[in-house]
Amino acid sequence: MEDFNTYDSAVEILQNLLVKKPNEIFARHLLATTKQQPSESPTQFMQTLQILSKNCQCKDATEEQYRKELCRDAFINGLSSPSIRQRLLENTTLSLESAVDKANALDRAIKNASAYSTTCSNMLIGLHKHAKSSSQK
Repeated sequence: MEDFNTYDSAVEILQNLLVKKPNEIFARHLLATTKQQPSESPTQFMQTLQILSKNCQCKDATEEQYRKELCRDAFINGLSSPSIRQRLLENTTLSLESAVDKANALDRAIKNASAYSTTCSNMLIGLHKHAKSSSQK
């Protein structure tokens, strides 16, 4: 309680403890992928988008920063692998470069796991055939 020297410091400490900060990456994904519902008027759809945009944590940015953010968002939204997209959306902050690096690492891991699984299956099939032919001799 001694940390609460003033009302403002108490409010700040409580907000840091209790108020969950929005995930900017996920908020931008929701904004970019939200579609108008059949029962929604264009005005209602725009209101939905405006509400969703509040969690996007937009800041003043240079043209280059803004371009990288747009490319990062399009990159995440356009990925063909839902599992890689999901892993990237778990990040609360993520640069374009980091998104590409993580996606490449996850892609390699998926391919290596698949190759490992295929290799193990082929080895088991080979062992089974060898054991079968040995028992027939």
